[in-house]
Amino acid sequence: THASEDALVEAAMTGTVEARRGAAAVAQSNLLDARFRPWCERELPRLFADEDHDVKVASAHCFWLLYKHPDVPLADYWKLIEAFLVSPAFTAEPSHLFHALDETRTQLPEQVLDICETFADRCAAEARDIRTGLSADEITVGKLVFRAYAQIKSPAGQLRAMGVIDKMCLEGMDSAGKHLSEFER
Repeated sequence: THASEDALVEAAMTGTVEARRGAAAVAQSNLLDARFRPWCERELPRLFADEDHDVKVASAHCFWLLYKHPDVPLADYWKLIEAFLVSPAFTAEPSHLFHALDETRTQLPEQVLDICETFADRCAAEARDIRTGLSADEITVGKLVFRAYAQIKSPAGQLRAMGVIDKMCLEGMDSAGKHLSEFER
């Protein structure tokens, strides 16, 4: 890149809320383009941690592209997903990531457990509140954790999956209990 391009990027990333939302839109739109992916993966974590709620939500929209392209291996984006999991954007808008996980054609059971466990740890109270969008995500999380359990072949991995299911049940996440009762039939 040129120095002037870097200056423009930095101005957008540190500028007004509208400028940062614009930067998030550019990053999410270009995430799957090999030419721009390194920039997107470098800047999106900054946007995931933005102080403005709308910027965080706009940056989380990057996972929508992965949902719309289920043949793209999500494992290739694991570092970005890890950054998202620890960011404030995860609790603001995890839906697109869950949709991508639900639709992916690749198996990532251990990573799915990481994500489901993070959801149980960070989003349980909001997920129990039907007035929030996280309550709808909780239904998908329940489905994902049971799918991960079925895909894991090792006893240790299955035990870990059961631990996540137990945590979800203890946190009052109804989907885990619903799927568990269906699973036991």
